[in-house]
Amino acid sequence: MAVSIVLRKARRKPIFPRLPRDAVYAQRAGSGWDDRHFLGRIGGARRVLLVAVTEEELIVCLDFPANLFVPPWSAGMEFRTPLRGIHKVYERRWIRNPAVIVELIDGRRFGLALRQPEAFRRALRHT
Repeated sequence: MAVSIVLRKARRKPIFPRLPRDAVYAQRAGSGWDDRHFLGRIGGARRVLLVAVTEEELIVCLDFPANLFVPPWSAGMEFRTPLRGIHKVYERRWIRNPAVIVELIDGRRFGLALRQPEAFRRALRHT
């Protein structure tokens, strides 16, 4: 845990992530996976993600205390991406739950299992 704190500080990642004040959509305890990372493909992050959409970007990060046990780069589930970098958004089933799949212009693809997937999709469309 101490190593994770030092790594987070060195990479300027927050230990206690906060929801942006200007968020159009925000949720704690989201789940997700990233196709590019091994840990993301075999299980991803379950109920430990903070997901937010602002007027300009999509933010996904591990929430406290899960962020202390997983290095920021290991599961690929900590990133900020501009909304203009999103190529396609669609839904599919993921372990009995609907998931929102987000494809970026650079080819990266990840899925998010959220409590309100339609509100998330609306936030992406209306920003």
